[in-house]
Amino acid sequence: MKQVSPKIDDQVHAWYARLFDTPNQGVSYVLEAFPTLYARTLSELRGKFIQAELSLILDVLNGLLLTPQFAGQHLQGSVTDAIAIEGIDRKWGVTATTLLEKISRLTLTQVAVLEIWAKGFWAQVDKKIAIEDWSRPLLPLETGKDQPHGE
Repeated sequence: MKQVSPKIDDQVHAWYARLFDTPNQGVSYVLEAFPTLYARTLSELRGKFIQAELSLILDVLNGLLLTPQFAGQHLQGSVTDAIAIEGIDRKWGVTATTLLEKISRLTLTQVAVLEIWAKGFWAQVDKKIAIEDWSRPLLPLETGKDQPHGE
């Protein structure tokens, strides 16, 4: 078993203390449970976007610093700005209104997981997985063999 020592602010520490016997127990539980929650949420997202939309999302979130206080709140504004300012919808052949409507229908948790999924693509050490291959587990089920990245 690996040991990690995340730093959390006082409010987060107090939150864990209220819900668990100890803050350490709470943090350990959340860290252990998150990969399962992530994978299940990616399964919920399967088929909601086409390849071009996922490529646009990956493009827009390249280099974005995710902040826990704004989890699930980075994507909509970033995509809206990139469409308005850069015309990124044209680059990827995406209908802006359709994509923005799809994003607006997602839950906060689904958006946060999509943001982490995109971060995972750009965090690849060897950068060998192509955008199409990274996106495949979120596209409509074809073979039944694909698994969401990060499992």
